[in-house]
Amino acid sequence: MNRKIGLVVIITALLTVGAVGIVLSRDQTWVPRPPPGYDPTLPPEDFVPQDRDRYLGVKTAITMINMTLSAILIGIYVKVYRETKSEFTIGLLIMTFSLFLYATLSNPLLPYLFGYRVLGVGIFSILPDIFTSIALSILLYLGLK
Repeated sequence: MNRKIGLVVIITALLTVGAVGIVLSRDQTWVPRPPPGYDPTLPPEDFVPQDRDRYLGVKTAITMINMTLSAILIGIYVKVYRETKSEFTIGLLIMTFSLFLYATLSNPLLPYLFGYRVLGVGIFSILPDIFTSIALSILLYLGLK
């Protein structure tokens, strides 16, 4: 595949995944109710912190973009490993897989899938994901060279 076409496909995929993350974080109709016997000292179910709506979509989009970047990098590193059989590439694979797991587990949609509510998603919970995006983008740039 031509390098420019590949970059356009990657950027399009990242934008699409980010948009899907925002849409999924806004549509909460599929979210299961908390299990019976949940702690009544928690805020009522209809309580929505002000920052949740502002930051939840951004965090979801960034973590989904990180998941996509990690998956692309894993594919690139597997291809490089098949060609070179380098131990360094195995280290890159392990590191990238751990970043993929980090992105997956830090996605705010994951607690929803298990019946929990996300109360406060502030800017400080988004900053690590932004730095992870920067690191993954640099690795992707280097991997495509």
